Amino acid sequence: MAMLMYDDLRKMTSPKTALLDFLESTYHAGSRTAGWNEEAFATKVGS
Repeated sequence: MAMLMYDDLRKMTSPKTALLDFLESTYHAGSRTAGWNEEAFATKVGS
């Protein structure tokens, strides 16, 4: 289980970046565990 404590996040130099990195890493870990094809679900930026 991945956890990011709110108080720890608030103390970080760049909380927005840290939160986004955390969410992306947990998504990727979960999708690998589930055997998902991430490329099949990806959207193209600017499309």
